[in-house]
Amino acid sequence: MSKVPQDCIYTSCGIKGKKNCGEYCQRYIQTQSLINLSNLPADLQKIKKIAPTCPDDEKAFERLAEIKGKMTEFVEKGSNLYICSEYTGTGKTTWATNLMLKYFTQSWERSYGTTKGLFISVPRFIEDLRRRIDDSGEEALRYIDYIKSADLVIWDDIGFNKTTDYQREQLMLFIDSRITDGKSNIYTSNIYSYEALANKVGDRVASRAYKSSEVIRLYGKDFREYIGRKNRV
Repeated sequence: MSKVPQDCIYTSCGIKGKKNCGEYCQRYIQTQSLINLSNLPADLQKIKKIAPTCPDDEKAFERLAEIKGKMTEFVEKGSNLYICSEYTGTGKTTWATNLMLKYFTQSWERSYGTTKGLFISVPRFIEDLRRRIDDSGEEALRYIDYIKSADLVIWDDIGFNKTTDYQREQLMLFIDSRITDGKSNIYTSNIYSYEALANKVGDRVASRAYKSSEVIRLYGKDFREYIGRKNRV
C-alpha cells in the first residue's frame, strides 16, 4: 500500500488508505498542482474546520457552508462574494480559502495544469503593483495573465491600505476585467460599509468589489483568542 502524501488535501475520498492511494493518485496530483499554482500561503493549503464565535454569525456560516457545497456552480455563474468584519481573526480569509480549496476538489478533473484559482494579498499586491505592471519579464506577464484568466481570485484584505490614484486605476482594471469576463471573485476586508471602502480604494473599485458581490458580514471576535479561552476552561 502506498503512503498517503502529508500534503494531501483529502480527508475522505473513497480510496484513502487503500491500495491505489498514494503520491501517484491522479486526484492528488491534479489538486496539488492547482494548490501550488494558486499562491496560497502554506498554512492555508488545507480546508480548516471553523465555527462561529457568536450567535450573530450562525446564519452567515450557514450561508457560507451552502456556497461551499456548490462552488462549481458559484464559479460557473461568475458569482462574487465580499466577506467582511471590523475585527481580525474572525474567519474571513479561512472561509475564502476553504471555498477556493473546495472548488479545486470539485474541478480537479478539468484542470490539466491550468490556474483555476489565485490568492492575492491586496496590501502586498498594491505595494509592488507598479513593479509587476512595468516588468515585461516572462514571470510578471504570466502572473498578470493568471489574474485575468483564473476561474476564481481571492482578493484578501482589500481596503487595508489607502491607495494612490495609479494603484486604484490598476486595481480597478484587473477587477473590472474579471467581472466583465464573468470571472468569480472573493474579497475579504475589515471594512464592512461601502462608503468606508470607497474612501480607501476609490468609488470605482468599491463599486465593482462591493456592489457586484453578495456581502456577508461577520460579527465575532478573534477566533484564535476564542479558541484559546475555550482551551483554558
